[in-house]
Amino acid sequence: MVKFFVVILLTVHILACMWITFATIDTNSNWLKSKFGDEKVSNNLAYTMSFYFVLTTVTTVGYGDISATNYAERIFCIFLLFVGVITFAYASGQMASILTSQDL
Repeated sequence: MVKFFVVILLTVHILACMWITFATIDTNSNWLKSKFGDEKVSNNLAYTMSFYFVLTTVTTVGYGDISATNYAERIFCIFLLFVGVITFAYASGQMASILTSQDL
């Protein structure tokens, strides 16, 4: 069970860091500017918002309050959805395996 959570958290962390990186590619139009305008955003806030976005997307909830605003971010979101489906399927399979082994 712990391994399951570590894999999910590590995946979300890496993708959250990538999402922040994509905000630095196009400084004129990115998800940080659409959310905060020209306001200076701290690294902690950017990481928290990025982690939240990736976690809601990977778990297929996707509230829509943060979204891609440029081409590179949209391409990354497509990749993120594929990774999310794979991660969700892996998580479901692992949970089913754990529960099955408990029944035996």
